[in-house]
Amino acid sequence: MEAQHVVIAGGGPVGLWLAAELRLGGIAVTVVEERTEIDQRSKALTIHPRTIEVLAARGAHEPFLAEGLRIPGGHFAMLDDRLDFQDLDTPFPYTLALPQARTEELLQEHALGLGARIVRGHRVTGFAETEESVTVRARGPEGTYEIEAAYVVGCDGTRSTVRTTAGIGFPGTPATVLGWLGDVALDAPPRPGFSAFTLQGGVMLAPLPGGRFRIVGVSPDSRTDEWPGELTMEELRQ
Repeated sequence: MEAQHVVIAGGGPVGLWLAAELRLGGIAVTVVEERTEIDQRSKALTIHPRTIEVLAARGAHEPFLAEGLRIPGGHFAMLDDRLDFQDLDTPFPYTLALPQARTEELLQEHALGLGARIVRGHRVTGFAETEESVTVRARGPEGTYEIEAAYVVGCDGTRSTVRTTAGIGFPGTPATVLGWLGDVALDAPPRPGFSAFTLQGGVMLAPLPGGRFRIVGVSPDSRTDEWPGELTMEELRQ
């Protein structure tokens, strides 16, 4: 029997996985996500061996293994020397290359299959709490409304409304380097694991499912804290 209700602000990988975990504990869950659809401009790519182990502990790893590209080695801090995952004490001695967009789709299917409720196109705008419960304020296409819950969880990113409303600090320093990336098809791909680091900048290539490649790089112009706008295809070619 469902005894409590938890509202999760944010439907990224963390929010979706948490929703599934709560459902396994018999908790009613509503995920409130501002995006109407999963963003196909994938930020992340790599699923590490320990993450696969966590997925496997819930029997949720098979779809990831079926679609992800297995890579038995990796870099650390963009160094040329690569780490060999074959030495790890794990049944999954590799990372999986899988765009975050697809990871989110699989996690969403997992959470929905367990009975989580996911509301897209809505945004948590704040909350008020008492000793017994929390009233979550949200805004959707038809206006503002409230949700009564036992708890609210902030999985809503670096500019978290939940964290800010709760008065929880986010100590640290602003980023001073902005890298770039693109998922592309290449006419003449270089050797697997290609990377190059010079005084003029650095670039790494990682294979993706379907024959595409992710290019990640930095250049002297990357030393900035000002957002330059979306990278164009011509800038990526350069």
